Amino acid sequence: MNRQPPKLDLKPGPPVFEGFTLQMVKTGQKRKARTAVTHVLSSSWKVKAFGDSGTDFEVTSKTKKKNALSAGRAWEKTYRLRSEPGVVHAEPIFAVPVSAPPEFRREGVQRDARVAAKRSAKAAVHERRAAAAVFGTKLLPESDDPAWSIKEVRVLEAWKLFPANKEPGEKVIVGHPDTGYSEHPEIISRLLIKKGHNYVRDNADAKDDLDSGPLLFPGHGTGTSSVIVSPKDAQGDYGNSNGAPIAVWGVAPGAMLIPLRVSRSVVLDVPWAGSGVLSLARAIELAADRGAHVISMSLGTGFASSRLLKAVQYAQRRGLIVLAAAGNYVPFVVWPAAYSEVIAVAASNARRETWQYSSFGSSVDVTAPGESVWCAGVSRPAQFSVGRGSGTSFAVATVAGIAALWLSHHGRDKLVQRFGAEKIPIIFNRIIRDTCVPMPGWRSGFGRGLVNAERVLTADLDDPLTPIPHMASALREHPALDNGGLATFHHLFEAALPKRPRRTGAAAMTTDVADLRARLAELLNVTEEELPGRLKEIGQELAFHLAADPALYDPFAQSLSQKKRKPKRGTAAAEFAAISPTGDVAAVRAGLLAKSTSKALKEKLK
Repeated sequence: MNRQPPKLDLKPGPPVFEGFTLQMVKTGQKRKARTAVTHVLSSSWKVKAFGDSGTDFEVTSKTKKKNALSAGRAWEKTYRLRSEPGVVHAEPIFAVPVSAPPEFRREGVQRDARVAAKRSAKAAVHERRAAAAVFGTKLLPESDDPAWSIKEVRVLEAWKLFPANKEPGEKVIVGHPDTGYSEHPEIISRLLIKKGHNYVRDNADAKDDLDSGPLLFPGHGTGTSSVIVSPKDAQGDYGNSNGAPIAVWGVAPGAMLIPLRVSRSVVLDVPWAGSGVLSLARAIELAADRGAHVISMSLGTGFASSRLLKAVQYAQRRGLIVLAAAGNYVPFVVWPAAYSEVIAVAASNARRETWQYSSFGSSVDVTAPGESVWCAGVSRPAQFSVGRGSGTSFAVATVAGIAALWLSHHGRDKLVQRFGAEKIPIIFNRIIRDTCVPMPGWRSGFGRGLVNAERVLTADLDDPLTPIPHMASALREHPALDNGGLATFHHLFEAALPKRPRRTGAAAMTTDVADLRARLAELLNVTEEELPGRLKEIGQELAFHLAADPALYDPFAQSLSQKKRKPKRGTAAAEFAAISPTGDVAAVRAGLLAKSTSKALKEKLK
């Protein structure tokens, strides 16, 4: 008897407000920042410096329940803070939801029939079908080899470049913000537990509580950790494959890993999951302070945050290579992967095809195996297994392992002495892209192609044709995707534009965005010539609302598409589309006016 998976309510909730960031005009102005906050908010808000600039401050409530703000009120307060003396920039901090379709039940380990020693072929087929029903993706027969993913990106060839007395990845530390660790045999020997932290419980033990429920991911941190650092041989008895013990193959088995529990979910918008942008930003900074060399983030949020970006820049100035998952089931690349400073990784499979549920776009740098990747699994304490997981989480873990191999192969201390710590992420970012293998037939938006570990390790460090960029441009304070300009909307709606870009990064903006410009001007009741000025005023808030609410995002995206499709009956988009018969943009405007938006935005929409 086939059991149907339970129906889960996966509708995204409202954005979760966490606080504000302030940037002052010069250092030593904490008192002036506190005065501005008291004037606009009240004295019941904490002002705390962060980073190393001396001008940046977090503003959080001392009594969260009392001072929780709606989205509209938070943006109104933001505009007032921006007008205060000495304040260069102010911004609300939100964990913004990303929509999850019915296929997405969880991103974790799919137990495989072959893991049990004595299962029939019929049972194997049944288990594959059951896994597809629960996880929304099938276990590919081509992925039956537990080492398929590292073979695909030539990790075995990269290992041969290490001397016999040196473990690949040796002397490299990976910071790992995720759901925490377990004592799984495949990872426990590679963990630096005392260097970790638990931001969910605010204590020093980053152990995963293994809570289960809708959009919670018990054991996710265990699975992604194993892809990075699991030792070469099987560390436990999980069953047999073709008569041999099944082993998880970590890309950098000699590396060590700092577990950082930032959430019970990989979606940084689940209010009951203890997750948030602030937790992730603080975890990045802590990893940098505690000696990490690489940061691998198999999680994301649905909109930009300057607090998160500055944490990334803080780590990069200390020489850390920062990578993040592009996202799953979302029509745009999520943050922090969307930042140009971060290596964004999309997912492919054992058939050398792109994974159908991977987010993609011009912000993606590279692609790596992410469908049916073998990894460690744990759903209950001491109940350890191995199986296959699907998601860009496993793709970015693979590339993080390659980053650890590169540092270990060249010797990080030698690289620091030769180039300076701050230039290490810039050099690696260039090499990981330039050494990719282009894949014929792949759609645009999957970066330079499939990563290749052997090419990465053998790449020339001194390429005279590709000079190291000036640090001011490499570590920008306010990238275009943050400020609510046309580039922000291009990023969010790139997949809906009539012509897909053929190039990555800034070059992708040369694609035809005439429809996007026209629809935004129509939405804001201005001419296309007046649009840039209007976006400077309220573009960031407008982009925030569109990204956070599929009932607004979907009809606006449909207004850009060549094929104008009616929203599917019963969806939130269909409900909003029914508000106005005059078109998708009118429906979006009506939806925005009905939402909790600032008075400034409402005035521009009328």
